[in-house]
Amino acid sequence: MNRRAAARLGAVLLVLALAGCATQSNTPFPESVKQAARLNTQLGIGYMQQEQYELAKDKLMRALSQADLPETHVALAELYRRMDRDKLAEEQFRKALDLAPDRPETHNNYGVFLCDQGRYQEAVSQFMQAVNNPDYSTPAYAYTNAGLCVRRQGDSRQAEKYFRQALQVNPRFGQALYQMAALSYREGKYMKARAFLERHAQVAAPTPDSLWLAVRTERKLGDKQAAAKYAQKLRKQFPDSNQAGKLSGPE
Repeated sequence: MNRRAAARLGAVLLVLALAGCATQSNTPFPESVKQAARLNTQLGIGYMQQEQYELAKDKLMRALSQADLPETHVALAELYRRMDRDKLAEEQFRKALDLAPDRPETHNNYGVFLCDQGRYQEAVSQFMQAVNNPDYSTPAYAYTNAGLCVRRQGDSRQAEKYFRQALQVNPRFGQALYQMAALSYREGKYMKARAFLERHAQVAAPTPDSLWLAVRTERKLGDKQAAAKYAQKLRKQFPDSNQAGKLSGPE
């Protein structure tokens, strides 16, 4: 997971974290003021996703001037991370945890940041703090992030354990299913890779990565018809992708 991919993943998790936090803050601000701050935080996230970073920062700083909410600090941390201002990003994560130390979504997002920094053990510790919180509604995200992080260290066995834990809590979690398929393929377990890809297709929209993996898996299994079907879908749905460009070349 390179830096740009990590940022995309972090953004998805960030939106989920903010969606579930509207009533979780105990900071001493009137509810009307907190609602205004949350609105500006969501606007800031929207601008961030459009890569309009200065507008995003303006909205997030306005939100903080209205109410000192942990979710705003997490959003600002993500913004600074995307802007490669890592020191400021970490400061914001720590401020968010000072305000709400038990908030699992913050631990998860902070873990993504730490993994991106190569601080793998610290990152996994943050992910585990998230999944061990009984109030965390989406532990599959943190388990999957932990798996991606230890895989960057080269520990495929531990990565598989985390991906399987993600699927234990949510058998329909597409990211973990794809990661299990990719691990199985790398280990030469092509039937298992096919099975995980079929499960992935039932719960998630196809991506260039999943279709390219399906093409290679079917080629390894000798099913030329299935491989051609996936190749056609890849060319049609993602014609400009790097994966589509690999179809006529070596695996």
